[in-house]
Amino acid sequence: MAEENLQKPQDNIVPKPQQNVSAKDRLMQGDTPPPLTPAPVSTPEPEPIPKSTPTPEITPTPTPEPKNKVQGKPKVDLGHTTQLKDWPPKDAPASPNKEESQNEKEEVPLRTIRTYKDDLAQVVGKKKESLVSIATAENERRVKNGEPLDSIEDEVSKKQRLKKIGIIILSATLFVLGAGSVFYFYGKSGTETVKPDSSIPSVIFSDEEEEFEITDLSRRQILNGLTTLKDHSRLSIGRTKNVFITQSFVDEEGIETRELVGASDFLNAINAQLPTSFLRSLEPLFMFGVYHFDGNRPFLILKNSFYENTFAGMLSWERDIKEDLAPLFGPAEFDVVSGNDSETNTPSIIVPTFSDFVIKNKDARILKDNSGEIVLMYSFIDKNTIVITTNENTFSEVFTRMTSSRTLR
Repeated sequence: MAEENLQKPQDNIVPKPQQNVSAKDRLMQGDTPPPLTPAPVSTPEPEPIPKSTPTPEITPTPTPEPKNKVQGKPKVDLGHTTQLKDWPPKDAPASPNKEESQNEKEEVPLRTIRTYKDDLAQVVGKKKESLVSIATAENERRVKNGEPLDSIEDEVSKKQRLKKIGIIILSATLFVLGAGSVFYFYGKSGTETVKPDSSIPSVIFSDEEEEFEITDLSRRQILNGLTTLKDHSRLSIGRTKNVFITQSFVDEEGIETRELVGASDFLNAINAQLPTSFLRSLEPLFMFGVYHFDGNRPFLILKNSFYENTFAGMLSWERDIKEDLAPLFGPAEFDVVSGNDSETNTPSIIVPTFSDFVIKNKDARILKDNSGEIVLMYSFIDKNTIVITTNENTFSEVFTRMTSSRTLR
């Protein structure tokens, strides 16, 4: 029976069919290509195995051979090759080593570099210390330890010092530029156009403004200068220019300043032959202007505080006003021929006189030449305002602007 039992396992062993494995698979598994002539293999007799214990199939682990041993290119059976696109399999678990390394990378944070600046900021924030107190404490510590004090200057104090120096330099630069601008505009000629400034008073609205300084000028120089300014003013039709009169003087502190000239001072500067009562009744505010219509025409506006004295003063000024305002308001000398003397048969010359006239429903006094043209006229627009000009168009424009400004007020 024992012999039968020993022989039965041999009868039950069925030779395993040979799998059709390509040469490429064998190379990947580490096997060498089979020899062309199979060699006889001696099969040892297996030991008897009890029936109750199944024989597990053991697959030998191939040992990979070094690549340098494979010489030549083996023939590959393309019909039985396996595709390696999805290698390793998707279902295969990831290696534990990679997961652990990833977890370690996630758990361990990167350490920031600690600097003296960060420590200083923490101390200032938490202990409410100031930079001065920190620098003082550092100095005391160095003195106790015997360290030199040459390099204890703090960076922050350096930056603050540099900032202060920069501010000082910037301030000095701005001051120099401002002073240069003041001297530049101050040194300009008095005949250049000055931009309108709301601080300069004006009796009526003007389109342009210009300054004329009369400091140390004679009567002839003042009138000739104003005449030149009037003739060379480039105004569009219907526009006016306010020429404000100024003078310079040195105050008690030795500073040279300029101010507007009052009406009485201006008339005294041109040596106008006026009664003293008339000059006392004038207000300081007055206006000399130029209006362009059929040429540049001058006008003078005077304000007064006492109508009776002003009216009487204007009547007495009629015999000298043309000469006092010449050549600014036209030539001083002109004759009016009225006819021939019957006895001597020579033309009689009459001194020109003013006559009454009505314009804009206002009483006016006019002076005409021998052709009947108005050469000078004046009128009281109201009891406190006198307008002196050379023609009706200029008077109408001044009257319109004055009434318009009163309506706006």
